[in-house]
Amino acid sequence: MAESSGSAIATYGDGVKWLVGISAAALGGAFLHVKEINEQPLAVRVVIAIAVVAFLVSIWGGVNYLLWLNGMAASKERIRESTEKLQSETAEDKRNELHAKIEKQERRIAKAESTMPTWHRIYTIAFSAALLIATAGLCFAVIRAHDENKPGAPPSENSTEKKTPADPASLARFHIVYSAVHQTGHGREAHTFLMDDQTGAVWQMVCSGKDAVAFRLVERTGQSADAAGSPAAHPIASMMR
Repeated sequence: MAESSGSAIATYGDGVKWLVGISAAALGGAFLHVKEINEQPLAVRVVIAIAVVAFLVSIWGGVNYLLWLNGMAASKERIRESTEKLQSETAEDKRNELHAKIEKQERRIAKAESTMPTWHRIYTIAFSAALLIATAGLCFAVIRAHDENKPGAPPSENSTEKKTPADPASLARFHIVYSAVHQTGHGREAHTFLMDDQTGAVWQMVCSGKDAVAFRLVERTGQSADAAGSPAAHPIASMMR
């Protein structure tokens, strides 16, 4: 009967060791991924922190339960040894000593049996809570990541959000162009012009002082309004022919 009891204690102890080992692995995994956890939203970090504490409590409760379980198994083994010696012992003082040892171990067993249920509840409840909380945090993180990867809906026509400025390509409507080299009062030279590609307006760069220049609008004559934007209507085009 004693052998059967010892086997049951060893089997149950192995189960508790598995739970403690899983809790320790989860706790170690959290410490190894602190950087990734810190990148999560506040709600996810709080859930993970609660799960870590629950796993820590599970380890604490499981280790204490194992200590009492092993202590009870050791006390039963000592009682068995003392009982065997008592059967062959004839000296009265030795028999009394053996009886005292047996009673001492029986008190330890009684204390263990009254204490172990509390530790059993602590580590089982903490382990279950840690699993549920960690699962909830993982599901929340996965759902949030999935929502962030969804393409955004197009803005409505009545949206009051500020839109970005016009296409940068539309800003490249002005170009610096040069006339053909021709004879002027200062010798042969080319003139510099600023041309608007959209309206056909042209400005000539002229000196406006020492180390300063200005652009002067070039008046166009003999051109219809419809041909204002065509290349043939630009004074630059006629000068470069």
